[in-house]
Amino acid sequence: MACTLRLIGEYDEVIDRSLTEFQQKTEAFLSRLELAQGTPQAAFDKNTDFYTEAAAAINTMRVRANAQPKKEILVEQLDLLKKSLEDLKKLHQLAGPNGLTQGPIEDIRSAMETHIESILKLELALKRGKNSARMLPPPPALTTASGD
Repeated sequence: MACTLRLIGEYDEVIDRSLTEFQQKTEAFLSRLELAQGTPQAAFDKNTDFYTEAAAAINTMRVRANAQPKKEILVEQLDLLKKSLEDLKKLHQLAGPNGLTQGPIEDIRSAMETHIESILKLELALKRGKNSARMLPPPPALTTASGD
């Protein structure tokens, strides 16, 4: 009987759905900032709810991932996503009364999409069972020499 050594945890539907929802809310937020850029509506102080909710969503996914065995890679990816959110928040705070301009919005969008895509690819590969790159081949069957 062969056994398989798993080096990564199982697919998590909750994280998959949560991440997809996070991405949708982030994209909607960035699109609203683009439309409002140059106006007081784009200022940081008019948009603080997004940062609170987004940080809570990432922290919730991170705690869930951290509670599962062999999810270190996912936790690291969520930490990178959190860092991108923190960078966006800092840039937004420094942007002044009329919010961010197109360049920083696009840079942050690109960074966040990269992190989200890498997490989704990992979860979807686990869902499909195509995590063979993260698994070792089964050990060879043990044979015993017979005393013929």
